[in-house]
Amino acid sequence: MKTRKTITLMLALLMALAALPWQQAAAADPGTFNVNDIAAINNIIAVNGWGAPQAPADGSSVPGEWNGKVFWTDNATNKRVKKLKLYSADLTGTLDVSGLTALEYLDCRSNQLTGTLDVSGLSALQELFCDNNQLTGL
Repeated sequence: MKTRKTITLMLALLMALAALPWQQAAAADPGTFNVNDIAAINNIIAVNGWGAPQAPADGSSVPGEWNGKVFWTDNATNKRVKKLKLYSADLTGTLDVSGLTALEYLDCRSNQLTGTLDVSGLSALQELFCDNNQLTGL
């Protein structure tokens, strides 16, 4: 009788665990994210002082700190950056986002950007917010 209760309890526990939503780890298959877009964002981190960690160059994953700042297309693989929100991110220097060719929205307001903002070749760009910087041109 005791064994039957134990088995019933274990079965109920397994069924409950199976019903829980399981999340995949942050890492994905190589190539999930576009490697050129990863390189462009990693460059912003290295050159412009965005305080987020860099992503692996192979496009296999992105750091959680990018959530809410970098928004991607819905593709299963080769995801492209479509929106970049770097408002008040303490960015400095000249910002080059020309490599983000699928970019539709850029918000880099209220930083310490200087010189020109390179948005050349961004034919998908629809919205640009770059006030409250020391920019001299686009």
